[in-house]
Amino acid sequence: SDYMVDGESGALLQVEMNTISVSFASLGSLVARAHRHLVERFAPRGYTLDRMPESASLDAPADALAAAWSAYQDVEAVVLFIVQPGERNAYDQRWIADQLWARHGVPAVRATLADVAADGILDSASGALTFRGKRVAVAYFRAGYGPGDYPTDNEWEARRTIELADCAKCPSAAYQLVGTKRVQQHLAAPGNVERFLDADAAARVRATFAGLWSLLDEEGQEAATAALADPSAFVLKPQREGGGNNMYGEEMAAKLRDLLSHDATDGERGAYVLMQRIRPPVQRATLLREGMMSEDQEVLSELGIFSTFLR
Repeated sequence: SDYMVDGESGALLQVEMNTISVSFASLGSLVARAHRHLVERFAPRGYTLDRMPESASLDAPADALAAAWSAYQDVEAVVLFIVQPGERNAYDQRWIADQLWARHGVPAVRATLADVAADGILDSASGALTFRGKRVAVAYFRAGYGPGDYPTDNEWEARRTIELADCAKCPSAAYQLVGTKRVQQHLAAPGNVERFLDADAAARVRATFAGLWSLLDEEGQEAATAALADPSAFVLKPQREGGGNNMYGEEMAAKLRDLLSHDATDGERGAYVLMQRIRPPVQRATLLREGMMSEDQEVLSELGIFSTFLR
């Protein structure tokens, strides 16, 4: 669950919740460790680490996967990492696999959806899924969140096979849908959070919600009119994860005009959610990328909270 501090109100507002496109738990923890090391070595005397809390996000995913593996009750089974072909973020994933083995002695196997389609076998009677001779206790998705992950029917069939299997899924298809912007928008509607939490807890959660509107009702139409008058104050979001899909400024305004036209269908309008744009304070930082240092750059901060539950 991602949050930013809104510069105008000072409130910590939720950007989105991701239930499948969840990365950098490992690398984020290592970066935090590097920051603490640099401060200890080079910060002026008297500077403390009080404002640099340690991150446990490297250990927590491995512990959660191990708990699911243990619940499956087969010591010969593996955790199956579903990854993209030519994965660019392999190190973030492999750190979790290494911690899974180092902390719990649980083996991990990596495979694409195409690999599962070719070499995965589902026992229709027992529900057991085996991959290249190894029974799968947990299917951990680091792919499968975008249309590009399903170029052929084989990938869709692999996803169906995993969904029908008795292994734990992180996430299941249903839980993946929980991460859509439409569900986020519905939860923000009056009375919905209160169905699941008591009044005090619901109020604390609701305080983190930014403005969210459907384009299918009158309130959303009014918000869309406001967005067309001031495009800089809103963002238009499709039902996607993985980054790079949102629309801002004039691009957003042009898309809104199309969606509000008489030619657009409810299905097309319902595929998007209009959201208040959060404007976090701009900060200055030194950046390091591909071995090159870039000083005094403008950056924005986002708080990512990793959490798991096993059902």
